[in-house]
Amino acid sequence: MSLLGTPRERPRVLHGRTILIKTAECGNIYVTLNRTESGEYHEVFATLGKNGSCVKSQLEAITRSVTLALRANIHPDYAIEELQGIQCPCKSDLVKSCADAIAQGMKELVDDDKKQSEVK
Repeated sequence: MSLLGTPRERPRVLHGRTILIKTAECGNIYVTLNRTESGEYHEVFATLGKNGSCVKSQLEAITRSVTLALRANIHPDYAIEELQGIQCPCKSDLVKSCADAIAQGMKELVDDDKKQSEVK
């Protein structure tokens, strides 16, 4: 099979930060964005504060897909743009869905990284 691009291998050690996003119906979602030693975004994880539920498998599917994109050198802003605003039946104006929570968490972490690099 001929591949147009191949994702980078995962280094043994990555560095990341985790942010808490509160949702109306799914509880707390913890979004972790990891970077390589050279500062490239490499993977994202999301953990639901509640036990059980189908939502956990959806979070895993979303974050695996975003991680694949990051490993293929896609800037996180593209993933954020795709996920932001996806809405589920929950009744919240702040977080529209778990996908939206992941986008919000990633955006806040990426924006903070941009601010930190401007200060240097």
